[in-house]
Amino acid sequence: MVYSVPYELIKEVSNKMSSKELRNRDVILIVREEKNRNYARLNEIVNYLETYCSLRNLLFKVIYPSRLKTEEFAKAIKNCLILIGIHGGALCNLMSLPTTSYVLEFVPILEGASLLHLTIGSGRKYLPIPVNFELTTIEVQIDLPHLKLALDCVVEDMQRSEEHTSELQSRQYLVCRLLLEKK
Repeated sequence: MVYSVPYELIKEVSNKMSSKELRNRDVILIVREEKNRNYARLNEIVNYLETYCSLRNLLFKVIYPSRLKTEEFAKAIKNCLILIGIHGGALCNLMSLPTTSYVLEFVPILEGASLLHLTIGSGRKYLPIPVNFELTTIEVQIDLPHLKLALDCVVEDMQRSEEHTSELQSRQYLVCRLLLEKK
């Protein structure tokens, strides 16, 4: 016996798959303009991230939350794939992030507080990057090799997710995929 899938159902699944391919591609660096916890060598970090993102077909943006209203900030991060920021640097606004986003937070080594519970509890992936600074530090020194390692971990995780998704997109898994989407 041969089973066939109605054209409308194939079209619906195809549309959902193509919309997933247009997923979020923005890598956003949150920059504070406060008295403390600002980036030392901001230009160097921005140049590094621009190069890193262009090599991986990702879009890079710098956002200054203090210059935006809440709704403008929410709109600016709506296509965010990776949000990068210093602990306390407007990262508490991550509730506007897509649930598929990753949050990379530079956390002080000696400070126990982080956005771990808030981030994971809201369904986003979280990767703390330990840095030697205190909450009163004026300029935070970011180690680019540590940032690269964190970004590489995120890209590797994304690739694993895409491989799993492509397996599910094969004809063999059509019924499983349709059942998953109906739930």
